[in-house]
Amino acid sequence: MVKSITGAAKPSSAVYEMLEEMARAKVQKFIQDILEEEIEEFLARGKGERIKKIDAPQGYRNGYGESASSSCVLVL
Repeated sequence: MVKSITGAAKPSSAVYEMLEEMARAKVQKFIQDILEEEIEEFLARGKGERIKKIDAPQGYRNGYGESASSSCVLVL
């Protein structure tokens, strides 16, 4: 009896790893683009742009918020 060698071959794991890496990179880029677009819309300015109007809504792109004001008391 002769065995058939034309059966389905198992794909190599290297191909799957390469495809997974490519898919992860594409998904990460897609999510990053969506988040950056939402931030620009929320802040009403692009990355690196300053507020155009004085009465524009305040927002901080880097997430640190307002800087703390410091006061100094000098005793003479």
